[in-house]
Amino acid sequence: MSLRKGQGGMTILGMLMLAAVIGFVGLILMKLVPMYMESFKINQALESLSQDSGLLTSTKHEIRMKFIRRMDIEDVDRFTERNLRNYMTIETTANSVSIVVAYEGRAELFGNLALVADFHKQVTVR
Repeated sequence: MSLRKGQGGMTILGMLMLAAVIGFVGLILMKLVPMYMESFKINQALESLSQDSGLLTSTKHEIRMKFIRRMDIEDVDRFTERNLRNYMTIETTANSVSIVVAYEGRAELFGNLALVADFHKQVTVR
């Protein structure tokens, strides 16, 4: 009578490999979630900016300052008054304003490896 016939399960090596895969996926998620949370906050700030009734009559500088204030409230420190021109494009016409925020999120994974995500948010107010 063979004892192995009734036994089943995972070996120690199998469990270690499964733990390594789960740990690696967990590490990637821990790095990606803050980037996407920041993206969500930026999207919310743009949406609330688009609800501003005086946006069509505002200058580009005033629009940038309103956005910076919203970023201060949301605790997003990626954008400052100096570097916002690199990330934000504002196009105004007689009856509409289009705001585009394009930036790159980067999270160091380990060593010289990094996770990179490109974000592009756009709002048009008419």
